Parts: sequence; structure tokens; C-alpha cells
Amino acid sequence: MRLVEQSPVDAAVHATQEVEEHAAAIVGGTFEFLPVPGRSFRAGLRRLRVADMVVQHGDSTGHAMLGAMHPGLGTLLLPFHYPQGIGRLNGAEVHHADALLVPGGLEFRGTCSARHEWIALAVPLERMGAWLELASPALTFPAQASVLQVSETAHAELLRICLATADYAERPPDVLSEPGCAENMALSLVDTLIDALATGVTLLPRPRAAREAQRVVRLAEDYLRANIHRPVYREELCAALGVSLRKLHDAFIGVTGLSPQTYLKVRRLALVRGALRRSDAGHALVKSIALSHGFWHLGHFARDYRQLFGETPSETLAGASARAPGGEGRTRRAA
Repeated sequence: MRLVEQSPVDAAVHATQEVEEHAAAIVGGTFEFLPVPGRSFRAGLRRLRVADMVVQHGDSTGHAMLGAMHPGLGTLLLPFHYPQGIGRLNGAEVHHADALLVPGGLEFRGTCSARHEWIALAVPLERMGAWLELASPALTFPAQASVLQVSETAHAELLRICLATADYAERPPDVLSEPGCAENMALSLVDTLIDALATGVTLLPRPRAAREAQRVVRLAEDYLRANIHRPVYREELCAALGVSLRKLHDAFIGVTGLSPQTYLKVRRLALVRGALRRSDAGHALVKSIALSHGFWHLGHFARDYRQLFGETPSETLAGASARAPGGEGRTRRAA
């Protein structure tokens, strides 16, 4: 499984205030981010790839996220600078010294209400599976994104070597071109990971309540996609899903960190913003795009849009044609 169709060593650095640009900068999967209402979104990413291994170091403000790694990939993700109690993966709490195991081909949801950082290592699933077999006790790759409990010492050592590897994304290209540099760095990272797994790890079971909350949110998202042209209200959603108002509310808070109505509105506003940013300012109308996404009260729509994104819909549309391809990120590569 190739992560990107580029040279054997690839390095990139990105910074953006746009959720779509941040999602596009992350390699190895597809992602959608929703900003937390009332807070401006900012994100950065450093990425280093050596052959079939990629290390990515990201930081961002609070958001809800829907993602899926490409089939055939296995990912180990380490959260850090992660204030206690603010993070969840598929409805399960994530603590500052936990690690996350994410298999390819399956959707997963995460939420973090405040600024935080993370670092991820993605490799072919078979390779990650062989490393997990060396854990104490031996592990098989989980069928869903799961929380892995590791010791504080192992977490700190993994974080140290992963950050040191990601630092090379900002080094001059000729450094990575030195014979054996990138390859030895990757092998050192693998050895550190195997040592960390051997110190003792625990794959935490997903609570039944978290599994059920994720199921409810997934069904609600499917219903929203099928009815994106009109507003969807809570009682309608409850009737369609066969759940109570309390169950719907608790599921969304647990999985996305947002109430159902806030999530549904922010989701549609983000879709409108994406459509505006991809539109030709000379041929698209804000009104038609808003109406096609279920916003029939244009005054309320403009107010909510500006509160979430810090500019009016017309300003977003006007900037679409002038925006340079590739956003604000900068990229360089080393052969």
C-alpha cells in the first residue's frame, strides 16, 4: 500500500485556517473537520514519509472530526498537550497518555474541545500487525479504532522519537538526501515502538454505551446526507432513527462534543463554505447555495455563517476565484 505517489522520501509543512485545507494536507486517509462554534479554526501539520512509513505531527484548535484511513493501512496515533477529559474517540474517553490504534477502511470519529497536538505513524497493516504481535501481551489489530493504554514512560519515549522524526520535515532537503539518513531514522523509530509495546500495553474495550452512541450518530449523519437540501430537526431525526430525544442528545455530546442541533447546523454551514470556496464568483449566488443546503432564512444563515467563520458568505465567494491553488500550506520534497 503506497501512501503517496512520490519519491521514496517526502517532507511537507502546512499551516491553515481552513478545515478543508487541513483535511487535504493529511495523507493516508480522508477526513472532515468541523470547527467548534464561537472559536476560530487554526491548524498546522508537519509530515515526513520514508518509503511505506509516514509520520505526521499536527496541532489544531478544537473540532469534531470524521475520518477513515485508506484500506490496508494501520495507524498508531499519540495525543499530547491534550488537556485531561477533552478528547473522545468513537465516544470513548481519550486520556493524555493513551495511544490510538486505527485500522484502514473504517470510519472513526474524534472530538477535542480545545487546542491540542497529536502525532501519528501510518504503515501497511501487515507491518503494524507484526509489531503488535510482539507486545506484552500479544495483540491483534482491532476491528475498529480503539484506545491503547501504554505506560507513561513508553508514551513519553514514543512521543520523543516521533517528534524527532517529524522535525526533519523542516530540515533542508539535502539533509534527508544524505545516504542512509532517512532509512536509519525510520528503523530507529520502529525499534522504539517495538520496545514500547514490549513494556506492557492494554487494548481497552469499548464501552457498550460508546458503541451505541456511535451507531446513533452514524445513522443521523446518513439521514442528514440524504436530506441535505432542507433543515433537519431533532424530533424528525428521533422518529427516523427510533430513539428518544435524550438518547439522541447524549449520543451527539458523547461522540461529537456538540448537541444534535448545533452539530447539524455546523455540518451544513461547513458544506456551504466548501461549496462557496469551490465556486466561480461570477456564476454562483450565495442565495442559491444556501437554499440548496437547507438554509431558508437567509438573514439567520448569514449571521450564523459569520459567527462560525469570521467572514460573510459573500466574502468567501469573492475570495474563491482569487485564491491560489493549494491553500496556505507550503510543501517541499527531498529525493
